[in-house]
Amino acid sequence: MAVSYEQVGNFVYRASIRYGLWAVVLAWTLVSILLSVLVTAALVSAIWGSVRLLELAMSAVITALVTPPISYFVARLQLQLNQASERLQKLVNVDPLTGVASRLYFTETVGSLISEKSKQNMPACVLMIDIDNFKSINDARGHAAGDAVLRSFSDAMRQSLRDGDLLARYGGEEFAILLPNTNAAAGRELAERLRFVTVSSQRLCEIAGRAVTISVGMVSLEEGADLDLMLAAADRALYRAKNQGRDQVCETVSIAQSIFLAS
Repeated sequence: MAVSYEQVGNFVYRASIRYGLWAVVLAWTLVSILLSVLVTAALVSAIWGSVRLLELAMSAVITALVTPPISYFVARLQLQLNQASERLQKLVNVDPLTGVASRLYFTETVGSLISEKSKQNMPACVLMIDIDNFKSINDARGHAAGDAVLRSFSDAMRQSLRDGDLLARYGGEEFAILLPNTNAAAGRELAERLRFVTVSSQRLCEIAGRAVTISVGMVSLEEGADLDLMLAAADRALYRAKNQGRDQVCETVSIAQSIFLAS
């Protein structure tokens, strides 16, 4: 079975994290010495017909001197590359301001999950949430206060959601939530709880200088639907909630009906 460079690199990285860089260097040095002695013994035996101790000793000594610095350099470089890759992946997957999932991570992760749930005919809901009149907070209190509201709101949402739910900052003051294995009734109940948590948050009120409210659009998974359709339907329900006075949850009864009404 062929082993790729990436697999070897990941193995070196995991070993370096678990056992330490020098432990990896020592292990590789010992393996290199053993391989060098075996190869030398085979060559010497093939050429002279017998194994000579001097050649074996020289092979072991030379390998012991040469291998450690090379192994250290390679292992350290691999460690740095993997750490940089992890940092980059975190920047891509996590919203830097709030610490919740990024829009890209949400769409990539949820897209495949929604497709799987739809094929298995399992329930799921998507919520689109917008903080009401967020611009007025920035205007009255400054952007630092607006950022603090976004962080505090994200913390409140994470504490209120269940294990397995996925919260993402979708853009600006808009957030998206996936509720897997959740039917319409349970999804609406959770959405109302999130709305109540927000408006009753003393912390948010202190930062914003007023009670903070949210508008929520909710859609349930339908057979054959994909993430794009669900997000579009939830977004239309969100704008309906805002147009009807904000601080409320609006549910899309049917994705197909929502598309028909929008056309």
